[in-house]
Amino acid sequence: MIKKSLLLVYRSVFWLVGIIVVLVLLTVLTIQFYVFPNIDQYKDKIATFASNAAKQKIVIGKIEAGWQGVHPHLLLSNIDVYDAQNRPALQLNNTDVSFSWLSIPLLEPHLANLTIRSPELTIRRNVNGDIFVAGVSMQGQSKPDLPNWLLRQNKFEVLGAKIIWLDEMRDAPALSLDHLNLQVVSPPWTSLLKNHRITLSALPSAGTKNPIIINANVYGNDVSQITEWRGSVEAQLKNTDIAAFKPWVDYSAFTRPIDLQSGMGSADVKIQFARHEVQSITSSVALHKVQMRLKAKAEPVLLNKLSGELNWEKSNAEQVFNVDRLSLETSNGLILQNASGSYANTLQGSQAIYLKLAHIDLALLQPYLVQLPIPADTLQKVAGHSPTGKLDDLTLNWAGKQSAVKTYQLNTKFNGLSILAHEKIPGFNNLTGEIKANQNNGKMILHTKNASLDFKDILRWPVPADKLDGDITWAIKNPQSKNPQTKIQTNNLTVSSAHLSGSLDASYLMDGNKGGFLDLKGKFGKGNAKFAPFYYPTMLGTTTLNWLDSSILAGRAENIDLTVKGRLADFPFVDSKNNLDSKLGIFRVTAKVSDSLLEFGTGWPKIEGLGLDLLFEGKRMELNANAGHVFGNQIIKSKATIAKLDADSPMLNVDSELKGPVDEGIKFVNASPVSTVTLGFTDDLKTSGSGKLVLNLKIPLQNIEAAQYKGAYQITNGSMAAAGIPTLTRINGLLEFTESSLYAKSINASAFGSPLALSLNTNKDKVIQVTAKGKMSSAGLKQMLIEQSPDNASLANSVNYLAGSADWVGNITIQKPMVNVDIRSDLIGLSSTLPIPFNKAANERLNLRIAKKQVPNSDSITVNLSSKLTAKILRTGENDNLKFDSGSVRINSGGNSGETATTNIGELNTNVELGNTKGLQVYGSLDYLDADAWRGVLRDLTGGAKQETSLQSIPIKKLALKINTLDIFDRRINQLKISNNSNKDGLRATVQSREITGDLQWLSQNNGKLVARLSNLTVPEATPNRTKTAPAETDAKVFNKLEQDYPSLDITADNFTFNKKNFGALELIAYPQNDNWNIQKLKLSTPDSAIDAEGQWNNWARNPNTYLNVTWDIKNLGKTLKSVGYPDTIKGGEGSLKGQLHWPGSP
Repeated sequence: MIKKSLLLVYRSVFWLVGIIVVLVLLTVLTIQFYVFPNIDQYKDKIATFASNAAKQKIVIGKIEAGWQGVHPHLLLSNIDVYDAQNRPALQLNNTDVSFSWLSIPLLEPHLANLTIRSPELTIRRNVNGDIFVAGVSMQGQSKPDLPNWLLRQNKFEVLGAKIIWLDEMRDAPALSLDHLNLQVVSPPWTSLLKNHRITLSALPSAGTKNPIIINANVYGNDVSQITEWRGSVEAQLKNTDIAAFKPWVDYSAFTRPIDLQSGMGSADVKIQFARHEVQSITSSVALHKVQMRLKAKAEPVLLNKLSGELNWEKSNAEQVFNVDRLSLETSNGLILQNASGSYANTLQGSQAIYLKLAHIDLALLQPYLVQLPIPADTLQKVAGHSPTGKLDDLTLNWAGKQSAVKTYQLNTKFNGLSILAHEKIPGFNNLTGEIKANQNNGKMILHTKNASLDFKDILRWPVPADKLDGDITWAIKNPQSKNPQTKIQTNNLTVSSAHLSGSLDASYLMDGNKGGFLDLKGKFGKGNAKFAPFYYPTMLGTTTLNWLDSSILAGRAENIDLTVKGRLADFPFVDSKNNLDSKLGIFRVTAKVSDSLLEFGTGWPKIEGLGLDLLFEGKRMELNANAGHVFGNQIIKSKATIAKLDADSPMLNVDSELKGPVDEGIKFVNASPVSTVTLGFTDDLKTSGSGKLVLNLKIPLQNIEAAQYKGAYQITNGSMAAAGIPTLTRINGLLEFTESSLYAKSINASAFGSPLALSLNTNKDKVIQVTAKGKMSSAGLKQMLIEQSPDNASLANSVNYLAGSADWVGNITIQKPMVNVDIRSDLIGLSSTLPIPFNKAANERLNLRIAKKQVPNSDSITVNLSSKLTAKILRTGENDNLKFDSGSVRINSGGNSGETATTNIGELNTNVELGNTKGLQVYGSLDYLDADAWRGVLRDLTGGAKQETSLQSIPIKKLALKINTLDIFDRRINQLKISNNSNKDGLRATVQSREITGDLQWLSQNNGKLVARLSNLTVPEATPNRTKTAPAETDAKVFNKLEQDYPSLDITADNFTFNKKNFGALELIAYPQNDNWNIQKLKLSTPDSAIDAEGQWNNWARNPNTYLNVTWDIKNLGKTLKSVGYPDTIKGGEGSLKGQLHWPGSP
């Protein structure tokens, strides 16, 4: 059965094939012998058929027929295609058509090949976007029959065509495509899949000298449904100027998201599309002089070179841009080699970035970051940090949504990495190391030299890190939650610089709670205190920082320990009362500082060689010193504290104890604000001994000049010397002071070898009041005179007349530069062997008061000795060069001691005004005066100098004395009254006594001269038995060593009496020469006789001898003898006697 069926099939097929072969043969014979010879008769029918198919009028000029292989072949010439206005729009001069035998089964004309040679075609787009091909509008209802029929043919070719593109909508110039070759291949076996392969090559009139080659592989059969087509288009451009095609081509459709603006080079571009949308663009480029914009509204990027593979791909869910083997060189020197990366952006806003770089310079990259598809807030942060440095082997994967990071992976090595401090994130400079990080954790390995760290808003300046080694790790808990927690940790991070060296262990939990929790411990050594300002936190405030900057000037720090533990919002972990609160946390910095230099404030001396323990804890600073010195004062202990460093007006409290020599203590006083209390009194003090200073300072750092202080200075076995006050030795006591006062009680000392006790204080005007009391001995007085009168040391010889000691009290008022002194004593215990009236027994009370008062450029000295002596001396001058100006001395005057007084001595009445009278005024009333004794004292006081020289130095301008008994030159004068008026040459006085009456004049020229014009001169009687004052007697040996202090004599007396004998008038002119007197003239004259003599009185003080040449003229010898004590010897008589007289003894 089966066999019969197979035979039936075979027979049927055989007959079918036979019939087909017969039909084909009949058709071929018909075409060859009937159609071909008469083909020209069918051209109109063929043109009509073509017009109906194209829906346009087509006219065929000539048809030639033949065979092309097994296919019937037609050569059509001069084909005209008309537009809607019946105007020729397209001329085809030469067209080849080969018919396929498939036309029979397909029941329509089917071509094996269609070739159009050298057509010229104009394509135009008007301003409305309407396209016209050969004048035929492509708008309106689609007429897809002809295009669709062409697509169904095996092969369609256009060879050597020329197409002109006019784009009026883009206002572009005409673009000519010359030598255009187009091939559309649709084999029957692929046409079933609607597949067509298209090849196009053309030489454009602009942009390149090489033809553009385009290959397309598309799927679709109906041009009226072009949106349903899919496929790919590949274009090859060589040595092309990209900008030249911008008038006709919108690159953004192919290079998105990059806006390619210009460039030169070659590119292979493949575009895949579907449903009227571009699905992907793949390109391989090698360009130079490229200008592009990576993001809208951004500045163009200029690339010297650009090569690599670029790919853009779009799907229903996302767009992806990839680069591979990318190399570029920018205009600012940025070079990338063999880089790769990608950027993906989903419709839901998710973004992903992948980047792989072998090397990149961040400083050169930064200007281009704004061009990249990076979220705006990320760009803002990057700009704030302004990173620089070089990265190697960089790999970055980043994924997020709407700028929120979801995942990332970063691996890179860095060198010279730097960022600016920004938004509470510290900055750093020149870091070297490696980092590995992702959204969950990370690690940074540092191997850095010559770096710096910038803790902005925490420290004022970046701190150097010459060496920085260690690992920093971090981990993020719940990174995708609303409140992720990040823990940053480092162990043994070593830091070394010229500032300090040490290590850090720290962990920081960023949990969004009160600034996070920091647990940091640092140990450092080899710190240099002069760099300490780098590490003072800004929270201390400007005032405190300024004080720290200007106070801790140098030093070495060791054992520096830093502890910070707690939540940063609670830093520095104190409660509302500024007390440490361990529940909040711990902030503590401790260090041992040595050989440091510290200045508490302006005006206070610097502390050198200071060793101290430094403590910052909470808001408190404490410095405890254990070594150091201020000048030569060694610190026993010192503590400086600032209780609240960030106070609006921080207060520095200092408690110090120092010891050292007193002279070093005085240096401290003079170099500190304490000198404002002493008012300069201590400026020129010369001191010795040892002292201990206890000082408390309260210095408001906002106004250092308003500092308050108090202190106590304990002096042990000290001494003190200064102009205007006695030298004090063996000083022991306590001196207390504040910024407004000075106080001392019961300071024991010794002045001039005698003990004393003194107290002092200051009043509101800062005047120093000193109260002193003590006992003064004669030896002490001598020492005082030697010290106070170093240029006249012999003045101390006056103390040889004193013996014993006496109590005294004194007040000293010091208001620099004035020093006022007031000393009082009753002199009980002190005896005096000075001549009357200043002799005194030891138990006799004799009140003494000496006062010295100073005003600018003058001083006055007042001396009161009971009723025996009142004296006031005024000195004037400039600076310390004061000289005698005027003075008043009253002896035995019990009247007013003021500047104006009246002295009555008998009929003498002299008014004195000290302020208007220059020179010395001497007044007095004495019962007895031993002038010979005082001459001996004066010799002691002047050191044996000539007495007249000493007298010359005393400008006595007024003299008013009454002396009942005067012993002088071993003679006694009774009831003496002396008054004077001064002249420019010396002293002129009027003398009245029982022995002498007349005028005396003292001339101060040369050695002095006494001129006397007397009405009466009675040679005084010898001084009765009296005890001559010591050194009054002078033996010959001593006398030879003494200079004479006798003046020249010029004496006249109207009435001269000697030894109760009247010798008449006297004239005497004599002058001393060595130990002799030269008697130039000696004349005694009466009405009865006259004696004239001249000669010498030799060795008058040792072994006197007298030599005289005498002439005696006698008018009445009897009366003459009677006048000399020989009455009634001779009566009358005249005569003359001449001769020489010589006798041992005085005249």
